[in-house]
Amino acid sequence: NLLKLSGGAVNLSKCEYLIMTHKQMDNGTIRIYDASATPLMIQEGDTNNEMNRILCNTPQKYVGIITSTNGDHKHPLKHLRSTCHTFIQQLQKSYINREDADIAFQYMFKPKIMYQLMLSSIPNDDLTALQKTYEKYIIAKKGFNSTWPLQLRYGNHNMLGLNLPNLHIEQTAAQLRIIVKFLKMPKYHDLINNVLNMLQLQSGLTDDILENPTNIAYTNSTWITQLVAAMKKWNIQLYRTQPLRLKIQRENDISIMDHVMRNEHNNTTLEKINNCRQYLRLTYISDMVLGDGITMCDTILNKIPSQSNYNWPYIPVPNETAWLAWKQYICQYILQSKKSKKIRPDLKLGKWLIPPVQSHKKWEFYYSRAASSIIDTKHNQNKAFFVTQTSRYTFTTTDTQTDTLMEIPPDSFPVQIIARGIYNIHLS
Repeated sequence: NLLKLSGGAVNLSKCEYLIMTHKQMDNGTIRIYDASATPLMIQEGDTNNEMNRILCNTPQKYVGIITSTNGDHKHPLKHLRSTCHTFIQQLQKSYINREDADIAFQYMFKPKIMYQLMLSSIPNDDLTALQKTYEKYIIAKKGFNSTWPLQLRYGNHNMLGLNLPNLHIEQTAAQLRIIVKFLKMPKYHDLINNVLNMLQLQSGLTDDILENPTNIAYTNSTWITQLVAAMKKWNIQLYRTQPLRLKIQRENDISIMDHVMRNEHNNTTLEKINNCRQYLRLTYISDMVLGDGITMCDTILNKIPSQSNYNWPYIPVPNETAWLAWKQYICQYILQSKKSKKIRPDLKLGKWLIPPVQSHKKWEFYYSRAASSIIDTKHNQNKAFFVTQTSRYTFTTTDTQTDTLMEIPPDSFPVQIIARGIYNIHLS
């Protein structure tokens, strides 16, 4: 792609590179940091020069927009404050009438502010403070006083409004325009849709985060978190044609994060629990229990990720602070007691509502009636073993493999291994 864009010659002296990693914080959260790496060198003739490296927390300017890789809003906010300060100084030193002041504001100052906002994620409080730095000056230049009603300051209507922008609304509108624009472009539709679906998987919620905006401050996407919070505040909904919808898998099933948010409201605690959930690759309560619908899988509290039919984002192993929050939540709100492996009666799951082979979780062992076999899915190989029934819910297999299946039979459902060659089957 670089060769196509440059016509075959890349000016390496103008290239930059970025190497990131995830860092575990002491409070159990995860943040993006610069990874330690050997500097990249550029050979130009007989000399070697070091290529410029971009750091996560340093501001970068792309086509006139100031941003940083880690999503820190301080850099674009500082740039906007500087823009406001420059405009205020020019306004104070000038001798112009109210019409000229309005033209200067609408066509010189306002575009500079609006252009930066579309890729920013500045909190509402900072945007409100930013507005106050210039509003009183432009209001005075237009011939009004500082007590002019707020309802008549913003927007464009027939009540002699000042047509001042509300920066929080403008930032939200600009972000929505970007998403809609890319979703409508065939070339980029799949890319932006996959990004939004990944964020949906990261949130762990049943409802689409853009259709039903809610608190997702526990995720690590600064830009989309700010947007969803604003959409919730202004009652805005965005519907997509191909959203990722996490289906309920069994009777009485519920999304883990939906359940967590009923009982926990601290964003730091939510983030720690969600990091552990993502590391374990879990979405619903049905991903946490065995086929009987009431017994917790041993892997849930033993830091062992499950196999999944989704492509999960990379999450490093959470630290002990995060695991403590995860275990406390499981023991307090999911299990009947700290020493029990049974989940609470009100969470007990019923029959499967979808074919188990279509579930979010890829189980280690399945039983197929049609094939009369136990299918071992370890190492992404579907090895089939003939079974014989020894009791109503118990089957045994031999060590002799009968076949390697291209895919798991559609009538299969998960089974629990009791001992080598012995499996417990729950027909719920």
